Amino acid sequence: MIKNVVHSQSFVAEYELRDYPITDEDILSRGEEAWNAALNTVNIGKYNLGWASIGICTHAMYEAIHHAAHRRLYSMAVTDFPHVKRLFTDAYARLVAMKLVALRAADYMRSATPEDRRYLLYNPVVKMKVTTQGEDVINHLWDVIAAKGFEKDMFFELAAREIRSLPKLEGTVHVNILVEQAEFFKTMLAEATPTQDQERDTDWLLAVGEIFTQIVYAQLVLENTEIYAIDQDVVDEIFDVAVRDMARFAVVLHGKAATTPEQGEYCQAMIRKPAGDDVRYERVWQDHVYALRDAYKMAP
Repeated sequence: MIKNVVHSQSFVAEYELRDYPITDEDILSRGEEAWNAALNTVNIGKYNLGWASIGICTHAMYEAIHHAAHRRLYSMAVTDFPHVKRLFTDAYARLVAMKLVALRAADYMRSATPEDRRYLLYNPVVKMKVTTQGEDVINHLWDVIAAKGFEKDMFFELAAREIRSLPKLEGTVHVNILVEQAEFFKTMLAEATPTQDQERDTDWLLAVGEIFTQIVYAQLVLENTEIYAIDQDVVDEIFDVAVRDMARFAVVLHGKAATTPEQGEYCQAMIRKPAGDDVRYERVWQDHVYALRDAYKMAP
């Protein structure tokens, strides 16, 4: 071991083999087969980053809702404030979607064949999108519990620190990257095709990639909602969040200097407001989110 590059026992390090004998019996594969084996080892590692993020967010969710439900400000429980309810509900919807996407991507890995290699798209989506959604979940929860998230006896202190690393492992966050909004996006690519200069502009392409990845992500969520019999109210809240995210990404792409006026019109068409339903929202809050308030408390 030459050097451990992180302050932990993970041993992410540089090492050197000196006078280490390697025989033919030690070699599992050679050439293209060896390359494919190495690449798929990385693919599995990328996929597991998503589940690391899911685990961190799940633990933090239980801790945050328990804390907020039992804290009072201005003669009200913190969970009675409308903005707190929205933050928790969005966090919950994002977390359920993260699990559905990661589980569905596993199906495509297990069923992959030389003719069906869709997992090569879905695996990086888990690595990039699930982990960045994890950051959003922690940000929502942290906006609620505020200074409590810094305390050393909270799991959240670790969660807030570690959640940042997951999207950035195995390379940069961006390298691996609804219905009406998706259709406008497809039409934009077909009728306002990216120019050669735009294709060389990574800043512009990354903004496009966010929209593309959002569509793929939503597709995997939809495929799994029926398989896991997800409550339709929760599905609708997931897509309430997704529509808002898609609109936000469209605004970013519209604001890029490289975006043409024609492309900008399509971006504006992608800006949509989700179909709100206060009764549905309240059911999700009461039955799925607030119901977690006393499910877990860290031992002292």
